[in-house]
Amino acid sequence: MVIDKEGSYQSDVKERNGSVYEKILIAYDGSTEAERALDEGVRLAQALGSHVTLATIAEPMPGYYGLAVVVAPEAPDQFRQDQLQRLGSLQVKASELAKAHGVTIETTLIEADEVTGILEAATALKANLIVVGLRRHDQHLEWVGTVRQIANRTPCPILAVV
Repeated sequence: MVIDKEGSYQSDVKERNGSVYEKILIAYDGSTEAERALDEGVRLAQALGSHVTLATIAEPMPGYYGLAVVVAPEAPDQFRQDQLQRLGSLQVKASELAKAHGVTIETTLIEADEVTGILEAATALKANLIVVGLRRHDQHLEWVGTVRQIANRTPCPILAVV
């Protein structure tokens, strides 16, 4: 695979049954890093003709919300409802961006912690590649960040986009 002068992927690498990365999973939470991963994953999928699934993770409620029940019993339910609505909107936006580039993506919303959710989605999809945004950290934190945790347990290669 080669990236041309315009930054587009050019590939003539194919396996017998399709693209090298036939099934791409893009982890997406709407962050700046995830936006870059989405853009890169869509461009790669477009060049390779890959099937793309966008995984958005609804992480567990922060522990302090348990305390909010004392004052506002509806707070945990409202938090979850707001979270799912926000994440659903992000998925629609991502789908529209991909469609504008000629790529149709499937979306999945998984309720789990970030690392477990991404790995579950990759396993269920039988992904050949996980595309994830990489947050820049202090060098000591790079070894415990999300991408490192995924890399330690992943069933497939990772493209970490900065």
